[in-house]
Amino acid sequence: MILEAVVLTGGASQRMGQDKSQILIDGQSLVSRLIHTLQSKSIKATILGRNPVEGVSFIQDKEEFGGPLSALSLYKPSSSHILVLSCDLPHFDYTIVELLTKRIGDHGAAIPELGGRMQPLCALYTAESISKAKLVFETGDRRIMSWISTLDVITVSEEDMLLFGIKPSVVKGVNTPQELRSAIKDT
Repeated sequence: MILEAVVLTGGASQRMGQDKSQILIDGQSLVSRLIHTLQSKSIKATILGRNPVEGVSFIQDKEEFGGPLSALSLYKPSSSHILVLSCDLPHFDYTIVELLTKRIGDHGAAIPELGGRMQPLCALYTAESISKAKLVFETGDRRIMSWISTLDVITVSEEDMLLFGIKPSVVKGVNTPQELRSAIKDT
């Protein structure tokens, strides 16, 4: 399987009160932590958002705070499979990618579930599925779940993650200062 990744950094971070991608944990920004993990596994990454990261491919958002579907609609994959990650994953562990890769099979997406809710911004997609993001966005619908509903998805449960030796928290983003404090306490 040929794999690449996109890291979404263009969110408004309204509930956090600051740019989540630049939050420091152990002296390193959340986005830099993700990029470092991907590069250590030789995964080509592209930042989709407002600000580039030195040495990483970058696609500027067309509209400020347009949402993940807007950013994904601009992306043209060069690999068969694309890992989509939000920048706010303080517990991200590459082992989740190995599990998603095993599970995707002929499906258009492998998406973890946490608390019964899909986590589409820490998931694996086919190139064909990524191209559907643009089609959905062009209808005027900007909801990420509208795009997901057009795909053949296999979900990966918390139990699946635990059986694979993965803490389910690896797929959980942080949206508020309280969630961040709790996540840092757990690192």
